[in-house]
Amino acid sequence: MTIPETTWRYDQKTEAARVVQAACQIANRFYLKQGFFVLPRLVPQNPRAVYFPDLNFRQIPEFWEKLKIPHFKIKLDEPKLLVEQVAVLLPKDDLDYTELQEKWQEKERAFWQILADFLPEEYSLVRFLEIRPTKYGSIATSDQPPSRHQPSMKIYIRQDAGPSQLAEAILIGLLTIRLCSQGFYWPEVEAIIDFLLEKTALRKLFLDFRPTLKALRHKENGSLAQESQKYLRKLGVPVGQIFTLEKESIFLDGELLKVRLSLEEERLLRLLILNQDQPVSFDLIGDEVWGERLEKFSLQAIAKLVQRLREKLAEAGLSAELIQTCRGQGYLLLN
Repeated sequence: MTIPETTWRYDQKTEAARVVQAACQIANRFYLKQGFFVLPRLVPQNPRAVYFPDLNFRQIPEFWEKLKIPHFKIKLDEPKLLVEQVAVLLPKDDLDYTELQEKWQEKERAFWQILADFLPEEYSLVRFLEIRPTKYGSIATSDQPPSRHQPSMKIYIRQDAGPSQLAEAILIGLLTIRLCSQGFYWPEVEAIIDFLLEKTALRKLFLDFRPTLKALRHKENGSLAQESQKYLRKLGVPVGQIFTLEKESIFLDGELLKVRLSLEEERLLRLLILNQDQPVSFDLIGDEVWGERLEKFSLQAIAKLVQRLREKLAEAGLSAELIQTCRGQGYLLLN
Protein backbone atom coordinates (compact mmCIF):
# COMPACT_ATOMS: atom_id res chain seq x y z
CA MET A 1 0.00 0.00 0.00
CA THR A 2 0.99 3.64 -0.46
CA ILE A 3 1.37 5.62 2.75
CA PRO A 4 1.42 9.42 3.01
CA GLU A 5 4.63 11.11 1.99
CA THR A 6 6.20 12.22 5.27
CA THR A 7 8.65 15.07 5.83
CA TRP A 8 10.20 16.31 9.08
CA ARG A 9 10.82 19.99 9.56
CA TYR A 10 12.35 22.01 12.37
CA ASP A 11 13.54 25.60 12.06
CA GLN A 12 12.96 29.04 13.53
CA LYS A 13 9.81 29.56 11.49
CA THR A 14 8.12 26.32 12.55
CA GLU A 15 8.88 27.08 16.19
CA ALA A 16 7.44 30.57 15.81
CA ALA A 17 4.37 29.13 14.09
CA ARG A 18 3.89 26.72 17.00
CA VAL A 19 4.11 29.56 19.52
CA VAL A 20 1.54 31.58 17.55
CA GLN A 21 -0.76 28.56 17.41
CA ALA A 22 -0.47 28.04 21.18
CA ALA A 23 -0.97 31.77 21.77
CA CYS A 24 -4.20 31.57 19.79
CA GLN A 25 -5.43 28.75 22.05
CA ILE A 26 -4.54 30.93 25.07
CA ALA A 27 -6.24 34.06 23.73
CA ASN A 28 -9.40 32.18 22.79
CA ARG A 29 -9.43 30.42 26.18
CA PHE A 30 -9.36 26.86 24.88
CA TYR A 31 -6.59 25.86 27.30
CA LEU A 32 -8.31 27.61 30.19
CA LYS A 33 -11.71 26.01 29.60
CA GLN A 34 -10.26 22.52 29.21
CA GLY A 35 -8.08 22.67 32.33
CA PHE A 36 -4.63 22.94 30.74
CA PHE A 37 -1.81 24.76 32.53
CA VAL A 38 0.18 27.35 30.59
CA LEU A 39 3.69 27.45 32.04
CA PRO A 40 7.04 29.07 31.17
CA ARG A 41 8.80 25.71 31.49
CA LEU A 42 8.60 22.15 30.31
CA VAL A 43 6.84 19.59 32.49
CA PRO A 44 7.86 16.36 30.70
CA GLN A 45 5.18 13.81 29.82
CA ASN A 46 2.42 15.91 31.38
CA PRO A 47 -0.43 16.23 28.85
CA ARG A 48 -1.98 19.09 30.82
CA ALA A 49 1.13 21.27 30.79
CA VAL A 50 1.52 23.71 27.90
CA TYR A 51 5.05 25.05 27.58
CA PHE A 52 4.76 28.66 26.43
CA PRO A 53 8.02 30.65 26.22
CA ASP A 54 8.46 33.68 28.44
CA LEU A 55 9.08 36.28 25.73
CA ASN A 56 8.42 40.00 25.57
CA PHE A 57 5.28 39.80 23.44
CA ARG A 58 4.60 43.46 24.24
CA GLN A 59 7.13 44.23 21.51
CA ILE A 60 4.53 43.03 19.00
CA PRO A 61 1.73 45.62 18.71
CA GLU A 62 -1.69 44.23 19.77
CA PHE A 63 -0.31 40.68 19.79
CA TRP A 64 -3.02 39.13 21.96
CA GLU A 65 -5.84 41.17 20.43
CA LYS A 66 -4.92 39.99 16.93
CA LEU A 67 -5.21 36.38 18.05
CA LYS A 68 -8.77 36.74 19.41
CA ILE A 69 -10.33 36.20 15.99
CA PRO A 70 -13.19 33.69 15.66
CA HIS A 71 -11.98 30.38 14.19
CA PHE A 72 -8.47 31.80 13.94
CA LYS A 73 -6.78 28.42 14.21
CA ILE A 74 -8.81 27.02 11.30
CA LYS A 75 -8.92 29.90 8.85
CA LEU A 76 -5.54 31.48 9.50
CA ASP A 77 -3.06 28.65 9.80
CA GLU A 78 0.13 30.68 10.22
CA PRO A 79 -0.36 34.44 9.94
CA LYS A 80 2.83 35.42 8.24
CA LEU A 81 3.54 38.70 10.02
CA LEU A 82 2.99 37.35 13.54
CA VAL A 83 5.15 34.32 12.84
CA GLU A 84 7.96 36.53 11.57
CA GLN A 85 7.71 38.81 14.61
CA VAL A 86 7.72 35.90 17.09
CA ALA A 87 10.67 34.29 15.28
CA VAL A 88 12.75 37.37 16.11
CA LEU A 89 11.96 36.98 19.82
CA LEU A 90 12.71 33.23 20.04
CA PRO A 91 16.17 31.99 21.09
CA LYS A 92 18.03 30.41 18.20
CA ASP A 93 18.43 26.85 19.48
CA ASP A 94 18.57 23.43 17.88
CA LEU A 95 16.54 20.31 18.60
CA ASP A 96 17.61 16.68 18.22
CA TYR A 97 14.60 14.61 17.16
CA THR A 98 16.40 11.70 15.48
CA GLU A 99 15.29 9.14 18.09
CA LEU A 100 11.61 9.99 17.66
CA GLN A 101 12.02 9.98 13.90
CA GLU A 102 13.56 6.51 13.91
CA LYS A 103 10.93 5.08 16.25
CA TRP A 104 8.10 6.48 14.15
CA GLN A 105 9.57 5.12 10.92
CA GLU A 106 9.48 1.64 12.48
CA LYS A 107 5.73 1.94 13.05
CA GLU A 108 4.33 4.25 10.41
CA ARG A 109 3.50 1.70 7.69
CA ALA A 110 1.63 -0.54 10.14
CA PHE A 111 -0.14 2.53 11.58
CA TRP A 112 -1.44 3.69 8.21
CA GLN A 113 -2.48 0.15 7.27
CA ILE A 114 -4.66 -0.06 10.38
CA LEU A 115 -6.18 3.35 9.64
CA ALA A 116 -6.88 2.30 6.06
CA ASP A 117 -8.79 -0.70 7.41
CA PHE A 118 -11.13 0.99 9.91
CA LEU A 119 -11.04 4.68 8.87
CA PRO A 120 -10.77 4.40 5.07
CA GLU A 121 -12.48 7.72 4.36
CA GLU A 122 -10.19 9.69 6.68
CA TYR A 123 -7.11 7.76 5.53
CA SER A 124 -7.81 8.63 1.91
CA LEU A 125 -7.66 12.35 2.72
CA VAL A 126 -3.98 12.31 3.66
CA ARG A 127 -1.35 12.22 0.95
CA PHE A 128 1.26 14.43 2.60
CA LEU A 129 2.27 14.61 6.27
CA GLU A 130 4.62 17.24 7.69
CA ILE A 131 5.88 16.49 11.21
CA ARG A 132 7.22 19.48 13.13
CA PRO A 133 9.18 18.65 16.30
CA THR A 134 9.01 21.50 18.79
CA LYS A 135 9.95 22.60 22.27
CA TYR A 136 6.69 24.40 22.90
CA GLY A 137 2.95 24.01 23.26
CA SER A 138 0.99 20.97 24.38
CA ILE A 139 2.54 17.54 24.06
CA ALA A 140 1.16 16.95 20.55
CA THR A 141 -1.40 18.55 18.28
CA SER A 142 -2.45 18.76 14.67
CA ASP A 143 -2.76 21.75 12.43
CA GLN A 144 -4.31 22.21 9.00
CA PRO A 145 -6.79 19.32 8.86
CA PRO A 146 -6.76 17.46 5.52
CA SER A 147 -9.51 17.76 2.91
CA ARG A 148 -10.21 16.65 -0.65
CA HIS A 149 -8.85 19.97 -1.89
CA GLN A 150 -5.85 20.03 0.46
CA PRO A 151 -4.71 16.45 1.19
CA SER A 152 -1.99 17.37 3.68
CA MET A 153 -1.54 17.52 7.46
CA LYS A 154 0.83 19.25 9.83
CA ILE A 155 1.61 17.73 13.21
CA TYR A 156 3.44 19.45 16.08
CA ILE A 157 5.11 17.00 18.44
CA ARG A 158 6.89 18.21 21.58
CA GLN A 159 10.43 17.03 22.36
CA ASP A 160 9.34 14.87 25.32
CA ALA A 161 6.70 12.97 23.30
CA GLY A 162 6.91 9.55 21.66
CA PRO A 163 5.33 7.70 18.70
CA SER A 164 2.06 7.09 20.57
CA GLN A 165 1.50 10.84 21.01
CA LEU A 166 2.33 11.34 17.33
CA ALA A 167 -0.30 8.75 16.39
CA GLU A 168 -2.77 10.48 18.70
CA ALA A 169 -2.14 13.85 17.05
CA ILE A 170 -2.75 12.38 13.60
CA LEU A 171 -6.07 10.95 14.77
CA ILE A 172 -6.98 14.32 16.27
CA GLY A 173 -6.28 15.97 12.92
CA LEU A 174 -8.37 13.42 11.06
CA LEU A 175 -11.38 13.33 13.38
CA THR A 176 -11.74 16.60 15.30
CA ILE A 177 -13.31 18.78 12.60
CA ARG A 178 -15.69 16.04 11.55
CA LEU A 179 -16.81 15.17 15.08
CA CYS A 180 -17.06 18.77 16.32
CA SER A 181 -19.24 19.61 13.32
CA GLN A 182 -21.59 16.88 14.57
CA GLY A 183 -21.89 18.52 17.98
CA PHE A 184 -19.19 16.69 19.93
CA TYR A 185 -17.21 18.62 22.56
CA TRP A 186 -13.42 18.37 22.72
CA PRO A 187 -13.42 15.94 25.72
CA GLU A 188 -15.75 13.62 23.81
CA VAL A 189 -13.48 13.69 20.78
CA GLU A 190 -10.50 12.92 23.00
CA ALA A 191 -12.41 10.02 24.58
CA ILE A 192 -13.01 8.51 21.13
CA ILE A 193 -9.36 8.83 20.20
CA ASP A 194 -8.27 7.30 23.51
CA PHE A 195 -10.59 4.38 22.80
CA LEU A 196 -9.12 3.83 19.33
CA LEU A 197 -5.59 3.73 20.71
CA GLU A 198 -6.54 1.50 23.64
CA LYS A 199 -9.09 -0.94 22.21
CA THR A 200 -8.22 -1.48 18.56
CA ALA A 201 -5.29 -3.02 16.70
CA LEU A 202 -3.39 0.20 17.36
CA ARG A 203 -2.85 -0.98 20.94
CA LYS A 204 -0.23 -3.52 19.83
CA LEU A 205 1.70 -0.80 18.06
CA PHE A 206 1.68 1.65 20.95
CA LEU A 207 1.91 -0.35 24.17
CA ASP A 208 3.15 2.70 26.08
CA PHE A 209 0.10 4.80 25.26
CA ARG A 210 -1.54 6.42 28.29
CA PRO A 211 -5.09 7.71 27.72
CA THR A 212 -4.95 11.48 27.57
CA LEU A 213 -8.39 12.06 29.05
CA LYS A 214 -7.58 9.86 32.04
CA ALA A 215 -4.35 11.75 32.61
CA LEU A 216 -6.21 15.06 32.39
CA ARG A 217 -8.60 14.01 35.13
CA HIS A 218 -6.08 14.35 37.94
CA LYS A 219 -7.55 17.18 39.98
CA GLU A 220 -4.80 17.71 42.56
CA ASN A 221 -2.70 20.22 40.65
CA GLY A 222 -3.49 23.31 42.67
CA SER A 223 0.11 24.53 42.72
CA LEU A 224 0.49 24.19 38.93
CA ALA A 225 -2.87 25.92 38.47
CA GLN A 226 -1.79 28.88 40.57
CA GLU A 227 1.57 29.07 38.78
CA SER A 228 -0.26 29.08 35.46
CA GLN A 229 -2.65 31.86 36.51
CA LYS A 230 0.25 33.97 37.74
CA TYR A 231 2.12 33.43 34.48
CA LEU A 232 -0.86 34.35 32.31
CA ARG A 233 -1.24 37.59 34.26
CA LYS A 234 2.44 38.31 33.70
CA LEU A 235 2.00 37.78 29.96
CA GLY A 236 -0.83 40.32 30.01
CA VAL A 237 -3.32 37.98 28.36
CA PRO A 238 -6.74 39.70 28.19
CA VAL A 239 -8.72 36.46 28.47
CA GLY A 240 -11.48 37.75 30.77
CA GLN A 241 -13.45 35.47 33.06
CA ILE A 242 -15.27 32.26 32.21
CA PHE A 243 -17.83 32.75 34.98
CA THR A 244 -19.26 36.06 36.14
CA LEU A 245 -21.91 36.99 38.68
CA GLU A 246 -24.63 39.53 37.94
CA LYS A 247 -27.17 40.10 40.69
CA GLU A 248 -28.73 36.69 41.34
CA SER A 249 -27.51 35.00 38.15
CA ILE A 250 -24.37 33.11 37.07
CA PHE A 251 -23.12 33.78 33.55
CA LEU A 252 -20.86 31.61 31.39
CA ASP A 253 -18.98 33.57 28.72
CA GLY A 254 -21.46 36.40 29.05
CA GLU A 255 -24.54 34.20 28.69
CA LEU A 256 -26.81 32.89 31.42
CA LEU A 257 -25.59 29.50 32.66
CA LYS A 258 -28.00 26.95 31.17
CA VAL A 259 -27.06 23.98 33.33
CA ARG A 260 -29.48 23.48 36.20
CA LEU A 261 -27.76 23.51 39.59
CA SER A 262 -29.06 22.46 42.97
CA LEU A 263 -29.10 25.09 45.72
CA GLU A 264 -25.93 23.65 47.28
CA GLU A 265 -24.16 23.41 43.91
CA GLU A 266 -25.05 27.01 43.10
CA ARG A 267 -23.82 28.24 46.49
CA LEU A 268 -20.53 26.42 46.00
CA LEU A 269 -20.03 27.76 42.47
CA ARG A 270 -20.79 31.30 43.63
CA LEU A 271 -18.27 30.95 46.45
CA LEU A 272 -15.61 29.66 44.07
CA ILE A 273 -16.26 32.49 41.60
CA LEU A 274 -16.00 35.11 44.34
CA ASN A 275 -12.65 33.62 45.42
CA GLN A 276 -11.41 32.73 41.94
CA ASP A 277 -7.82 31.65 41.43
CA GLN A 278 -7.22 31.16 45.15
CA PRO A 279 -8.02 28.18 47.39
CA VAL A 280 -11.34 28.18 49.25
CA SER A 281 -11.01 26.38 52.57
CA PHE A 282 -13.17 23.44 53.61
CA ASP A 283 -14.45 25.42 56.61
CA LEU A 284 -15.53 28.35 54.45
CA ILE A 285 -17.32 25.99 52.06
CA GLY A 286 -19.10 24.41 55.02
CA ASP A 287 -20.19 27.78 56.41
CA GLU A 288 -21.40 29.19 53.08
CA VAL A 289 -23.07 26.07 51.70
CA TRP A 290 -24.64 24.55 54.80
CA GLY A 291 -24.71 27.49 57.18
CA GLU A 292 -26.28 26.51 60.47
CA ARG A 293 -26.98 22.98 59.29
CA LEU A 294 -23.58 21.85 60.53
CA GLU A 295 -24.78 18.26 60.85
CA LYS A 296 -24.64 18.13 57.02
CA PHE A 297 -21.04 19.35 56.89
CA SER A 298 -18.20 16.87 56.44
CA LEU A 299 -15.18 16.54 54.14
CA GLN A 300 -16.92 13.65 52.42
CA ALA A 301 -20.04 15.74 51.82
CA ILE A 302 -17.90 18.51 50.33
CA ALA A 303 -16.07 16.04 48.07
CA LYS A 304 -19.38 14.65 46.79
CA LEU A 305 -20.75 18.15 46.21
CA VAL A 306 -17.63 19.17 44.28
CA GLN A 307 -17.88 16.02 42.17
CA ARG A 308 -21.50 16.79 41.27
CA LEU A 309 -20.57 20.36 40.33
CA ARG A 310 -17.70 19.11 38.17
CA GLU A 311 -20.15 16.84 36.35
CA LYS A 312 -22.45 19.80 35.72
CA LEU A 313 -19.54 21.80 34.26
CA ALA A 314 -18.80 18.90 31.93
CA GLU A 315 -22.42 19.06 30.74
CA ALA A 316 -21.74 22.66 29.72
CA GLY A 317 -18.76 21.59 27.60
CA LEU A 318 -16.19 22.73 30.15
CA SER A 319 -13.43 20.74 31.77
CA ALA A 320 -14.30 19.28 35.15
CA GLU A 321 -10.71 20.17 36.08
CA LEU A 322 -11.56 23.86 36.22
CA ILE A 323 -12.15 23.05 39.90
CA GLN A 324 -8.80 21.99 41.30
CA THR A 325 -8.10 20.27 44.60
CA CYS A 326 -5.50 21.98 46.76
CA ARG A 327 -4.41 19.19 49.06
CA GLY A 328 -4.98 20.05 52.70
CA GLN A 329 -6.38 23.49 51.83
CA GLY A 330 -9.61 23.26 49.86
CA TYR A 331 -10.68 23.88 46.27
CA LEU A 332 -9.73 26.42 43.63
CA LEU A 333 -11.63 27.59 40.54
CA LEU A 334 -9.63 28.43 37.41
CA ASN A 335 -11.58 31.39 36.10
